[in-house]
Amino acid sequence: MRSKPDGGPGRGADRIGALPMSDPFTLRVPVEPRFRALGSELAGRYIELLGGSDTERQTLSAAVAGALTDLAAAAPSGAACDVACSASGAGVEVTVRCGTHSAVVRQVLAAAKR
Repeated sequence: MRSKPDGGPGRGADRIGALPMSDPFTLRVPVEPRFRALGSELAGRYIELLGGSDTERQTLSAAVAGALTDLAAAAPSGAACDVACSASGAGVEVTVRCGTHSAVVRQVLAAAKR
């Protein structure tokens, strides 16, 4: 293992901190099933980073997977879907858009987590 400038193995100023990510983001995924899974997985991890429970993660992931499946069915071959995640005071909102069609999935976080 190579030593970093601060002397520690793999430790240094370039290390990503452990701060929760709550900034909104958009991920574009191809409509093929093997790629669509990335969108639902990432949405689930997003709510988890915000303090969501395993149940909330699973619920959101399943709902986003369903939205992606439904919208991808109407999309032309080779198209892509955008999965936009954002946090609010109440929980997470995920907007899935494939071409001119879209769906919004909301997952409320338990009151103790907000």
